[in-house]
Amino acid sequence: VVLPRGPEQAKGLLLACIRDPNPIVFFEPK
Repeated sequence: VVLPRGPEQAKGLLLACIRDPNPIVFFEPK
């Protein structure tokens, strides 16, 4: 489970999630 705090962190975490073979839950802050 990942929860980024800003756009820069979201980009890095999303790229890491795409590369990871395990299931990921990605939450976006409102």
